Amino acid sequence: MIKSMTGFGSASLSNEFFNLSIDIKSVNSRYLDYKIKLPKEIEKYESDLISNIVKVCKRGRISVIINLDSMNSELNNFPEINKSLFKSYNTFVDKLNKEFNLNFKINDLFEIKDFILRKKKINVSKKSLLFTFENALKKLEKMKLNEGTYLFKDIKKRIVHLDKTIKKINDTSNKNSLFIKHKYLKKIKKFVNEIQIDESRLAMEAGILSEKIDITEECVRFNSHLQQILKLIEKNNPIGKKLNFILQELLRETNTIGSKSNDIKIINLVMVLKEEIEKIKEQSQNIL
Repeated sequence: MIKSMTGFGSASLSNEFFNLSIDIKSVNSRYLDYKIKLPKEIEKYESDLISNIVKVCKRGRISVIINLDSMNSELNNFPEINKSLFKSYNTFVDKLNKEFNLNFKINDLFEIKDFILRKKKINVSKKSLLFTFENALKKLEKMKLNEGTYLFKDIKKRIVHLDKTIKKINDTSNKNSLFIKHKYLKKIKKFVNEIQIDESRLAMEAGILSEKIDITEECVRFNSHLQQILKLIEKNNPIGKKLNFILQELLRETNTIGSKSNDIKIINLVMVLKEEIEKIKEQSQNIL
């Protein structure tokens, strides 16, 4: 079944100590790319989060935003001293006092805001974090599958339209080939009426002329590509890149058919083929 690269999933976990929320967004991309924004308290688990992304998502640009808030406002505002910075400035002030005979006091250092850190005293276990993250990923994948179902129906509908259109083109071309062959024979006979020419040779020459505008092979290959697409979209594996390749081949056959045809009806039908193929190509850019 087709899976889209576009989706969104979110999950949260709350208890008496903290509120954890995770949002994961995915958009189409040729390769797998990810960006994670998370609080310092859980930075040590970033590699585990990436492993989960790589395991589930094969392609797409993945954006992850994780928020962590304490349920206790006092803990949220718990002050902590930046000790290393405090020591450096204290040494610096002592040096200034001695060198320039100043009278800075240690209390003056607290005017410098960098010394006071508002650190959240929150402890989130790896198990809780990964459990919530996996839930968000599952919801993301579910949305991608739902979007894929829509794409599947849309592509299948367009394949049916392409199949009907190429049959019309083939039927029209076959009628035209017979007509043109007889037309050439008639003209040749008119010009060489007084000359003895083998009838079989005339038929062969007329056949060669009509073959130059024959599109039977192109129509056969076109139908073959359509069948490949129908089989492909039923698979559970990633198909986006292969689908795009087959669509390029369809477009190649369509252009050849157009270049061989002078019939206005076929030319108009070729335009219909191109429009439908382009619409499927647009959809394929978002398929995993």
